[in-house]
Amino acid sequence: MPTPGFPAELWLQILSYLPQGTVRRMVSVSRTLYELYLDDFYKTIDFSSDSERMLEKFQRLRFESIARRVQYLHIRPTFFPKSNDGLDQSAFRRKIMLGIGRLRCRTAAALPRPLKMALQNPTFEVLDIPKRSLKHCQTIQELKITFRDQKITPSFLYFIDSLWAADSIRPNIKKLFMDTTLVELPLFLKPVVQFSPTTTNLQVFNLELRLSNIEHTTARWDRAIRILLSFFTAFKDTLSAITFSSEASHDYGLLFDSFPHIPHLKELQLLMHINEETFPRGAGSLTTFLSKHASDLEAFTVRPHPRFMTKSQSGDNLFYLWLNGEESTKSESIVELVFPNLHTFDVVVQIP
Repeated sequence: MPTPGFPAELWLQILSYLPQGTVRRMVSVSRTLYELYLDDFYKTIDFSSDSERMLEKFQRLRFESIARRVQYLHIRPTFFPKSNDGLDQSAFRRKIMLGIGRLRCRTAAALPRPLKMALQNPTFEVLDIPKRSLKHCQTIQELKITFRDQKITPSFLYFIDSLWAADSIRPNIKKLFMDTTLVELPLFLKPVVQFSPTTTNLQVFNLELRLSNIEHTTARWDRAIRILLSFFTAFKDTLSAITFSSEASHDYGLLFDSFPHIPHLKELQLLMHINEETFPRGAGSLTTFLSKHASDLEAFTVRPHPRFMTKSQSGDNLFYLWLNGEESTKSESIVELVFPNLHTFDVVVQIP
């Protein structure tokens, strides 16, 4: 039988000493615990499957009492097949796919069911329900997209774009996490850049750039660099924390040579290969980039390999020279920089 409860703050303190999930078994004790259980249950929406249970959870988000509890959205659709066909994810192809997605969405509603089913692809309804429901979740502050070498449908592209509409989750997004491949990155960052003038709360950007089964051509790398530079330029006045982790072994100098100044950057993590292949003209561009932010950085992490590797796969001579500042490379070394506000410096040195 429900009893008058303690204040929510006191219950939270009590629950912190108990095993995780205890609140679920105590929902009948008090209304406060029931509310805390709902907060915990709906805090994170992990959109990974196309099951009926998943869609039912999205349907419940149309109720304001439920939608206001959602703070974190993770999109990782495991129901899309893997893709190895090497399709070019160019800006032109993106426009075509997005146009098809919009046409299907707008046209299907007015058609008889037989024609509607013929026009829609199998993922249409699976994505349409979340698209409509997420418009009610104005409290979402963190968005993560995990998508690696999977088949991208027009409906999915339209769904991703819809997240950045003015009446969806865009206005309150503070943290954006992306775990994708070099080939697919432009598809997901394009709408973010497009709606950047009215996306004013984004403070944290975390990118995990993976290797793709599709060939990493110079053109694809250039395309990824261009969209990244557009993104950082668009959000240079709001970002305060950046994590860049990359498996790719391409010329990072192209990125750091043109990297804009981020005036409020406090935390920076660079987890990538730092060697003669990724900085063929030396590490001067990386040092110049850091010099622009040295006076503001409070936490800096640098490793010569991506987050998901324990060590570098290639020689790190350039990395050691950059850290040690030998006479021949002293002007390009980090030892020449002064970080007056830095309180955390995390560096991983791998002994050859």
